[in-house]
Order: sequence, then structure tokens, then C-alpha cells
Amino acid sequence: MELGKSIEMQNEVAVILTKHVIATVANGSNFVFSPISINLLLCLIAAGSSCVTKQEITSFLKLPSSDHLNSFLAKTVSVLLADGSIKRSDLRLSMANSVWID
Repeated sequence: MELGKSIEMQNEVAVILTKHVIATVANGSNFVFSPISINLLLCLIAAGSSCVTKQEITSFLKLPSSDHLNSFLAKTVSVLLADGSIKRSDLRLSMANSVWID
């Protein structure tokens, strides 16, 4: 799947999530919501899941496979750095993600 199509699909997932949260959780209240955080959380869960759960999550995320995510992220970073306006040494992205199940 080409990069543009992958970005379009992830935007579509973000819109679906946002509409659902606004309609059910955030209705009439102050609420902070990060679709990218939920997307990353689902990707983490998919990475550690068995076959059926992994297929359900990748289907919801509109990914051809769970392996596609790594390729998508690598391509996105390459495009962001392609014009040379940002030196790799100047770029720093820090993220911490975890899933806790009680």
C-alpha cells in the first residue's frame, strides 16, 4: 500500500474514533482525546496478540497486516526528512507507550 493511501486510512480511523468518543463519552463534558494515542495503543496490543485478535485490530486500523505498520512509520519519517530542512541530528521524537491489564 502506498504512503498516501496509508495516511488516508489512518485519518479515516481517527475520524471514526473521534466521532464515537464525542457521541458516547465526551457528550456535554470537558474531555481531552488523542486519536494517535489510541491508534498507537491498538498497534501495541496487536503486536502482542494472537492471530484472531491481531486480525481484528489490523482490520479496524485498515492495515493490510500488522507488519505494515512498521513500513508505514519508516516511510513517513523518510518523507518528513526528505527535503533536507530538518537535519537528522536536530530531530528528536520521544514516545513512551505501555498497556497495563488488571
